[in-house]
Amino acid sequence: MYKTCLVWGILALASPAWSQGIDYDALFTDRADEVSVDDKGLHSLATAGDVTLYRAKEDGKWYNWGVDRSDQGSVGCAAKVITNLRAVAEICTEIFPASQIELVKDVDQKLMAFELANSYPPLSEDAQKRRIEEHAARGKDVFEQIVTDQYGACPKRLETDVIRLARNTAVNLPDLLETPRFVVANPCF
Repeated sequence: MYKTCLVWGILALASPAWSQGIDYDALFTDRADEVSVDDKGLHSLATAGDVTLYRAKEDGKWYNWGVDRSDQGSVGCAAKVITNLRAVAEICTEIFPASQIELVKDVDQKLMAFELANSYPPLSEDAQKRRIEEHAARGKDVFEQIVTDQYGACPKRLETDVIRLARNTAVNLPDLLETPRFVVANPCF
């Protein structure tokens, strides 16, 4: 149980540099008249789909994040987890049937298309695919190390958990992607 929880925690957190497809500098500049700044210097921008974007400057560096308060849930969280699930499935090919690997890839591609359609400024499809592929490659390196260190091989329980999560995400995908909005990773679990 502990190892399963560890894997899921890492699936959610393994990619701190995950791209959301938002150029915060450009967006906050282009929509400056809509930005609110509180007394502590926190900048916020309410956007379509009930997503609020935030910026705070600390030691001369901007920190950016967003929160999805829609009823559909955070597309960024789902995208981050599914991209990492894809890495796991591609590492553990001996325990994943080809149909399950294809399911994870299909969900990943739909989430990527949603992110591309909701990027700011709009990104080319090639640029978006490059970002996702680079992220998946980094995730794959992380998971290869976890599998080696924790299990020595891909555990059967991992297959069951990954397939269950991928199927649940696939079933809920139409609702998750119903409302166009910026893709942010908060809240996540």
